[in-house]
Amino acid sequence: MIKDVNLFNQRIDEANLMIDAYVHKVAERDFNRPFLSHARFMPLHYKGGTAGFMKASSDYAIELRARDFMDPKFIKTVRHELIHYFLHLDKKPHGHGKEFKEWSLKVDAGGTYHHRGNEFLYLRVYCSNCCSYNRFRYGNDLKSTKCNHCSALGLQIEDYFGMNQEWCEEADIAREEIKKNPSFVVVDSNGQYVLPQLDFQVVSNKRTKTVYRAFRTNELEKANDIALKIEGKVMNFYIASYRQIEYPYLFQCKKCKYNVRSETPNSDSIKKCPKCGNKEIILKGIR
Repeated sequence: MIKDVNLFNQRIDEANLMIDAYVHKVAERDFNRPFLSHARFMPLHYKGGTAGFMKASSDYAIELRARDFMDPKFIKTVRHELIHYFLHLDKKPHGHGKEFKEWSLKVDAGGTYHHRGNEFLYLRVYCSNCCSYNRFRYGNDLKSTKCNHCSALGLQIEDYFGMNQEWCEEADIAREEIKKNPSFVVVDSNGQYVLPQLDFQVVSNKRTKTVYRAFRTNELEKANDIALKIEGKVMNFYIASYRQIEYPYLFQCKKCKYNVRSETPNSDSIKKCPKCGNKEIILKGIR
């Protein structure tokens, strides 16, 4: 932690100026319209479950979680909040409805759910060879990590916000919890999840494409039993939810109706159906 309070406050002020300029730049570049307010980071000790807020009536219409600053998906969070902002500005419904999803497909803002757990942590690292900054996923081997710009080794972790120790401890706790308490969902042959029923002895034909609505259990045996009845498969809930956040765009095979996820709305990202090999894949939307 940074002990000098004045230095700490100065760094936060600098960070907020930087992120404000960045949000303005993204608005002009990706939306071709100006951001007429200001952006800043949330308080560094924020423990809530969202990566960003849009508060149109505030002097700071967009607030972003500093912990996610070096995350590769951070740009999508910025776009996500800008969509909320511009929809509000245009006096349109600014939740996660039809208008939001249509815009998200255009600018690649990811899905409607943007929270990544504390197990995800990317730190800022500095390359003294070419004087550039890189992102580094906490838990990887820093000694063998090469600079993205010049391929040099010897990257140095920078504690930009003075929060690395706390954030690393949170990541360790979250990762251990995932290992200790696994839960499971059941996926059918078309890549859809079984919905929860009042009586799990009778497997309903009802399905959902959204993992957060799916039947979920800590009992692997029960999950295997249901999967056997529907000729499906069991998936770890954490991996399934990770896929939904990382790959929010849902495509469907025109021939066999198999559902395929992608991290981009570009149809070229899926060459063929993994189930039947058909090359006719259509975008169904965001899930």
